[in-house]
Amino acid sequence: VATIWQDPFCGDGTCNEPIEFPSFGRFGCQADCGQDPTTEDVLVRIQASFYYDQLDTAEMYALADTASWNLCRTKAAGGEDCWFEEPAHFNSLSSVKLVDVSIPPGI
Repeated sequence: VATIWQDPFCGDGTCNEPIEFPSFGRFGCQADCGQDPTTEDVLVRIQASFYYDQLDTAEMYALADTASWNLCRTKAAGGEDCWFEEPAHFNSLSSVKLVDVSIPPGI
C-alpha cells in the first residue's frame, strides 16, 4: 500500500503550514519556516516580595519556594501555551526578574 499522508516534521526542508510555522521563542519550526519576521520585542518585569510581618523567616522562605511563574496564554480550545517549558522559581524573598521576549502581534 502506498503512503498517501505523512505527518510533517520539523527539519524535513518543507514548511508545512499550518502545522509548522515561522518560529518565535520555543514555538514554531525555524529549520523549515525560518524566524517569524513580525515579532515585537517586549520586556516583561516580574516582581515578587514574600515578606509578611506575621510570618517568621523560615515560613517566608517556604512560601517563596512554592511560588513559580511563567508567561502563558490560554488557548481557545483550553489549555495553555507557555513561553518556558517549566515554570521559573524565585530564589529570594524579594526579587525582580526582567525577561526579554519576542512575540508575534496578537499574542
